[in-house]
Amino acid sequence: MEKYILSNPLFNNISLQKYKQLLNLIPNRVLSLQKNDFVVKTGDYLKEIGIVVKGKLVVISESVEGIDSIVNEIEPGSSFGEAMVATSTTESPFAIYCLQDSQIFFLDYKHLLENAQDDIYNQLICNLMNILAKKVMNLNYRFIIASQRKLKDKLLYYLYMQKNIHKSNSFKIDLNREQLAAYLFVNRSALSYVLMQLKKEGLLDYHKNYFTLK
Repeated sequence: MEKYILSNPLFNNISLQKYKQLLNLIPNRVLSLQKNDFVVKTGDYLKEIGIVVKGKLVVISESVEGIDSIVNEIEPGSSFGEAMVATSTTESPFAIYCLQDSQIFFLDYKHLLENAQDDIYNQLICNLMNILAKKVMNLNYRFIIASQRKLKDKLLYYLYMQKNIHKSNSFKIDLNREQLAAYLFVNRSALSYVLMQLKKEGLLDYHKNYFTLK
């Protein structure tokens, strides 16, 4: 469990010894849930940061028509709730449930802020600010993608963004086809069609999650 917790960016530059000290200073808990159990429901109040240490979670957005859209998947070592607990937002706009039997480590953020008085606390807060900054940038990318009118343009913008991140024309993305379609706000069948068209045009090549831009 410690391996996944310490691999999260929230604990960058924090040693195992310091981490164990933190467990005695900041309220924390480990929650075990079964597949299809909800971790957070839309409208729930969230005051803790959660880090997945086992299993997999999915974040969904529920529309008024009752249609769910996948926002993100959270695997071991990844976290959720940072933005909500760091702002005045009290109700979750998303629901999070378990795709598999899961364990989640929770850390009380409010206690962290109220007791920021030494290097360990300050390092945690600094790490949290870095996480939030990266998430804001990701939201900006998604806004730009969503603003593209054509599916082809959405897809190419995303792939060129990945090219810049990986600093290579060839790279692997973390999303499968269904997840990529949800990320781009498009239909999966339409996405597959555009991928085939771009491949025929010689603009890219791909196999499953591996892509090469030409």
